[in-house]
Amino acid sequence: MLFKRLRGLFYHFHSIVIAGLFDKAGNFYPASFLSSNEIFEVEKEVRSKMINFFLKRGLLEKEEAQNMLSWNTSGFSLDASVLIDAQDRHGLERLIRYCARPIFASSRLEAEGDKLKYIFSKPNLNGEKGSLVKTF
Repeated sequence: MLFKRLRGLFYHFHSIVIAGLFDKAGNFYPASFLSSNEIFEVEKEVRSKMINFFLKRGLLEKEEAQNMLSWNTSGFSLDASVLIDAQDRHGLERLIRYCARPIFASSRLEAEGDKLKYIFSKPNLNGEKGSLVKTF
């Protein structure tokens, strides 16, 4: 089952998107805020594209991908609640620093032969304390 295979690894990434558009002259045009329904539609589109991306690269089995695509949510979410005022440079820097953090804490990586092992903060349900993540 998918979750037994991936348990303990929750890959995610952050994006910062401006709330509007700039024209060639540098004028900014603010966008209206997204409704809950619009956010849900974006989530569905991202979920579909990401699951198909994983499927094409052999990271998911066809049955797993079809199953995940049938769910209302499957680990993909969009948080459009964080807004930084244009003049809030400290808030913008804090958000960018948060988003720029790596997905792995380097202090939890250990070399094991020709592979890297990621050490979990606590054992997973199978009692495993880590997972091999990359071959050199």
